[in-house]
Amino acid sequence: MDAICSSWRPAGAKPPVSFVPLSLCGVRRGHALRPRPFFFRPPSLQTAPPLLILALFVSGESKFMHSEDRLIHFSIELIHQPGPLKVPALQKLYYDLSQTRAAYDSIDVSAPGRGRFYSRRGKKTQSLAVFLPDRVAVIEEWLDTALSDCFTKVQEIIPRALEALEVPGFVAQTATLRSTFALTHFDDARVFLMDHACQQAERIAPHFQRPVSVGGLRFVLPETPEHPGNLHVNIESFRFDPKEVFVEVKGVFGKKPIGPDDIDDAIENVRLVRAFISDHVFPYLNQYDSPQEGVL
Repeated sequence: MDAICSSWRPAGAKPPVSFVPLSLCGVRRGHALRPRPFFFRPPSLQTAPPLLILALFVSGESKFMHSEDRLIHFSIELIHQPGPLKVPALQKLYYDLSQTRAAYDSIDVSAPGRGRFYSRRGKKTQSLAVFLPDRVAVIEEWLDTALSDCFTKVQEIIPRALEALEVPGFVAQTATLRSTFALTHFDDARVFLMDHACQQAERIAPHFQRPVSVGGLRFVLPETPEHPGNLHVNIESFRFDPKEVFVEVKGVFGKKPIGPDDIDDAIENVRLVRAFISDHVFPYLNQYDSPQEGVL
């Protein structure tokens, strides 16, 4: 036990070696500690006053997978009834967006039946709005901003796009997020996924007779009364960093049309996909990232 942050202890208990004020632990008065792998509240202290939270810092190697993933891709597709794209309307839309928080640096309407607004930042980051005869796509590749900034673009683009395209609403939506998780106890995500999680050690190479550069799992989860949207889940080794696991979740939502007044519904669908990664994919992976099996 390295440090204890509390001014309360059970009656009759001996004081610990040292007490550290909550303010020195980064906790402002009136704010509870956010749950982290290295914080916990023992069952015996569950009835303690809410402001008096015991935070235990455990020394040594972490026993948990890194819970904070790195979001690298955001995109939504909004499907509408097919119709011709009018270049003047797209050019006006580009100008209108330039006066908002969803401005783009360039426009390309040279290809028949396609319009593209785009910006580049750094070597890899791209922001795009793509217009096709039956859909609008908003894409952030190699994301370097907060997810809330993507929501701001969606809020600015959807109502103006509906007006420019002269359609009453979108009949369906997809929402795709890609992120990576860093492993704690494995040096190679392929070993983690294929050999450990899937128990495929020594069962692939004899048949395929060549090394595996990327391997993983794919799930399709249908919509249920409790869980809206069909989810397509890909979990793979990340080709750009062998110690990271790549996760892609694509949600398909088609039951409720999205009009100018339903932007919050489109954003909520993205939040659902985000919550699935944090609340379901992470615990699924974390159960296998154990020090007993990992290569330290």
